[in-house]
Amino acid sequence: MATKCPECGHVSPGDPRVCPGCGREARRYDPSRCEFCGSRVTFGSTSCGNCGAPLQQGSEIPEQGGTPTVSHTATTIRTGCIVAVVVLMAIVAGVVTLLSRSSSVFTREVTSAETGVKLEEVVVDASLPDSIHTGYIEEDRNTVESIWPRVLTDLPDSCYYPSPYDPCVAFRFNFEGRRALVKLEASAPIDLVMTLLREDETGLSYAAWNEDGPTGRDPMIVTPLSEGTYIALVTCLGGWEYGRVRFIWSVVMDDIPLVTRDTTFSVSLSNATPMACFDIDIVRGRTYSIRTVSRSPNMDSFVQLTTQEGSVLSDDDSGRNDNCWGDAHLSFTAGPLQEGRAFVVVRPYSTLSPSYSDMEVVFTIGSP
Repeated sequence: MATKCPECGHVSPGDPRVCPGCGREARRYDPSRCEFCGSRVTFGSTSCGNCGAPLQQGSEIPEQGGTPTVSHTATTIRTGCIVAVVVLMAIVAGVVTLLSRSSSVFTREVTSAETGVKLEEVVVDASLPDSIHTGYIEEDRNTVESIWPRVLTDLPDSCYYPSPYDPCVAFRFNFEGRRALVKLEASAPIDLVMTLLREDETGLSYAAWNEDGPTGRDPMIVTPLSEGTYIALVTCLGGWEYGRVRFIWSVVMDDIPLVTRDTTFSVSLSNATPMACFDIDIVRGRTYSIRTVSRSPNMDSFVQLTTQEGSVLSDDDSGRNDNCWGDAHLSFTAGPLQEGRAFVVVRPYSTLSPSYSDMEVVFTIGSP
C-alpha cells in the first residue's frame, strides 16, 4: 500500500504521518500504530512488526514538527489526575459552603427584636385571675437577667434575691382597673422567691418582693396595684433546684377607697383578706397621721405609706404607746417632692404565719 501526498505528489509506502517530500502533515500521529503501514504495534516496540519501519513511541516532540505526542498510559494518568483534582475541588467547595452556613446559624448575633420574641416565648401568659397557671424552672434556661436585664440596678438594696444568674419562670398578667388590692401566690415542692415587676414602654421596674408567705416556703405578695401590665418572676431560693411552679393571682379588694378627711373606721383581716388599703392625696407641708388599734392581743399591727409606684414614704410598727406593742402610729409630713396620690397599707407586722383580727384605723390630716 502506498500513499500519494496531495501537496507535492510524492509517493510514500504505507500511510506516513508526514510527507517525506514536502513535510506536510498528512494525519494526526497515533502512537499505537505504525506511521508508514498503519498496523497496530505493541507499546515499547522499536520497529513495526508488519513493515519493519522504525517506531518513536512516547516522543513528546516529533522529528519533523507537528502535534506533540503522548502515550496512552500518560494520557490516562493525566486525565485521571485532572478528574481527581476537579472532584476534590468540588468536595472542598461543598464543605466550605456547609461550614459557612453552619457558622451563620450558630454564631449569628441576636438582635433586640429577637430578644423580644424570646421574651414572649419564655414568659407564661397568666391573664386570667383566680386560675392556676403553670411554668417550669429549668437548669441553664431563662436566667433572671435574660428577662430582667436591669436587675442589678433596679433591685432595691433591701432585696437580696433573686440572683441575675438564677433560672426562673415568669408569669405575665394585665390588671384592668383604677386601683385594687391584689394577691399573688406561687407554689412548688422547692423553696421559692417571687419578685413582682411592672412592665411599660421603658422596660421592667421593681414593684414588690417576697421570700416566705404564711406557709413558710411558698411566697405570697399582697400589694395595691394600678392599671397596667405586670410580671411575676419566680426563682428557687439559692438557684440550685428546678421543677414545676404553680402561680395564681386574685383581687382582694376591687376598688381601694380614697380618704379625703379625718375619719375612723374598722377593718377585718383574715387569710382571705390579709391587709387593708386606702388612698390619700399627699399635699406638700401637711402632716398625715395613721393610727391602728388591734382588737386582739395576739396581732402586732403594721402601717405603711407608699407612693403609687411602690416607694415607701414612711412606716411604723410599735406606735407611741410602749405598753401596747400591737398598735402602730405613723406620722408623716410631706416634703416638696412627695406630693401626689399615695397608698396606706394596714396589715400584721409578720407575714410569716401571722395572726389576724379586727382593728380600728384612725386617720387624721393636719393643717399645712
